[in-house]
Amino acid sequence: MRKSIYLFFLFFFCTDLFGQEFINTDKLVDSLSNLVVHGKTDSIKARANFLLSDHFYRDSVKAKEYLNRGLKLVKDEPILKGLYHHYLAGIYFDLDSKFAIQEYEKAIKEFEKIKSKESYQFQARSWHNIGVLHQYIGEPRKFMDILIQRSIPLSTKANELGNTALYLGEVGMMLMNYKDHQGATQYFNKGLAMMEANPPIDEFDYLEILLNLSRNYLHLNKLDSVNIYLKKAEPVAKNIHNDGLYYDFIEVKSNYFNVNKRFAESEKIILEGISKALKNNQGNSLSYKLCMLYFQLFKSYLGQNKFQQAKAAMDKSREYDIYKDPVNMILRYSHLAELYEKMNHYSNAYDFLKKAYMLRDSNYSANSKKDMIEMEKRLQLSEKEKEIEKLRSDNEQILLIQKNQKLLNWLFGIGAFIFLLIVLFLYYIYQNNKRTSKIELNVLEQENKLKLAHAVMNAEDNERHRIARDLHDGLGGTLSAIKLRLSAEEKENHTSGIEESISQLDGSITDLRNIARNLMPETLIRSGIDVALKDLCASLGSKALQIEYQSYDIGSNIPKDKQLNIYRIVQELLANSIRHGRASYILVQCSQEQNKFLITIEDNGKGFDMKSNDKKMGMGLNNIKKRVELMQGIFDLNSVINEGTTANIELYV
Repeated sequence: MRKSIYLFFLFFFCTDLFGQEFINTDKLVDSLSNLVVHGKTDSIKARANFLLSDHFYRDSVKAKEYLNRGLKLVKDEPILKGLYHHYLAGIYFDLDSKFAIQEYEKAIKEFEKIKSKESYQFQARSWHNIGVLHQYIGEPRKFMDILIQRSIPLSTKANELGNTALYLGEVGMMLMNYKDHQGATQYFNKGLAMMEANPPIDEFDYLEILLNLSRNYLHLNKLDSVNIYLKKAEPVAKNIHNDGLYYDFIEVKSNYFNVNKRFAESEKIILEGISKALKNNQGNSLSYKLCMLYFQLFKSYLGQNKFQQAKAAMDKSREYDIYKDPVNMILRYSHLAELYEKMNHYSNAYDFLKKAYMLRDSNYSANSKKDMIEMEKRLQLSEKEKEIEKLRSDNEQILLIQKNQKLLNWLFGIGAFIFLLIVLFLYYIYQNNKRTSKIELNVLEQENKLKLAHAVMNAEDNERHRIARDLHDGLGGTLSAIKLRLSAEEKENHTSGIEESISQLDGSITDLRNIARNLMPETLIRSGIDVALKDLCASLGSKALQIEYQSYDIGSNIPKDKQLNIYRIVQELLANSIRHGRASYILVQCSQEQNKFLITIEDNGKGFDMKSNDKKMGMGLNNIKKRVELMQGIFDLNSVINEGTTANIELYV
């Protein structure tokens, strides 16, 4: 889930934007797209679609397309419904705050139906994003309340300690912006302690909270504490030197040097940081970072009485200021006034000082005007309340006269309403009974169909078993006896041609045993499904055909009739790959997860047209589908011409 990025108030160039980790987006999209097509369950496919929607959230058309694909696979799972609303809100996060908040609230209602770690995680995140949206619309206190009362407790309950630490850091950031530096220190330290006590630590989040702690201690003028946290932050910053947070580290450290009057050291690290930022400022992504660095460079030059360099640094800082925040402009004008005063250019110093005061007074006037408007609204509201009170007094007598009549009307209306409710309730009971009877009839019909299919399959398997036994014990025994008699005759009389006949009989006996084994495999009866499938794959392999069999956690307690069904399904799929697909390599994977038995068979054969196959399905595939339905399973078949065929089957054993 991507981080929600929001801006805090800018004070003294100390506020930064959250950094984002660089990931290989192409591999991520490819991996998720593969799961959308080849995911073993609808739930996996739905989640992959939702994550793709979240990845492309800036392209609302594409994001909605993935989201709607995922919605078709949701069914009645509350967690998936919640994820749908959560990611839909993400699409509208920057477009329609009110709608996004409504969707996050719908997501929370669905998540609350499930008591699980994932549910608590997404409840915390949905509440957090609601808080961010309230921050956007000018309600920061509401955001803080949500963090403290909702997101932090839920994230803690989910044992998602990384996000809990981030939420604590956000509370600290807000308190720092409100100049409550003591309160901010407590939350920053609590978040940092949680991160350090629960490795592995996300280095981006770790660096961010270390820098915020350093800034907060600079405001408190506790320089020893600043030094401690900057030393912790330095190796992390150097490790992620391509991220924006690296330049935040340079800015905070140079500010620390300037406050300590170590101006030369500050100048050195800032120039190195600026040089690197200029090379990496693609699409002006580091413009505000350069603005902050040039401002610290100005302070460094000013401290060394390098006035011309200081003026040039301030000009550069103003050039890269993308926000044009009034507080920053007032600060800039004040520092320029200080610069020109040191240069003995008193007229210029006066002009910049005047600009600073005018801008400050302008902000003050705007705030005063806003207060006046609020006061006027309250006054108008008071006048309206007086008018309403006067009207209420004038109408009191009329209301008294109408009271009895209204009472009668209410009684009549309530009686009619109750009668209507009774009629609707009786109609509902009738329709519900009718619907229930229909459902029960359908269930009974479905059960009968399953029983019939089960009986047919059992009869077929029993007949195969009988034929296999007759062939093996009857005809097989007879042929073996003939072979023994011919062998004895050949030894005694050395009759020519008998040796060839014996060889033919050997071939016939081998064929007969293969037929009997296909009808009812003895290995399955003796050793179970795992050994039987391994033996089947080995028997079908040849120099021209490699069959690789892999099995995982297959238990020995699967009922024999279900083992036989699984064997027939795999047998039929292998026959299709060999006979129709003409494959030279087949991979067979079987695994068991409690009461689920999973089968995946992939071949490199010639494949087939899925649309053509849907219209005309062969007997073999029909048999497979019937056996899968009998075991209440899922059969997913994918094939591409000249690229092979993949079958995924999920059975309940």
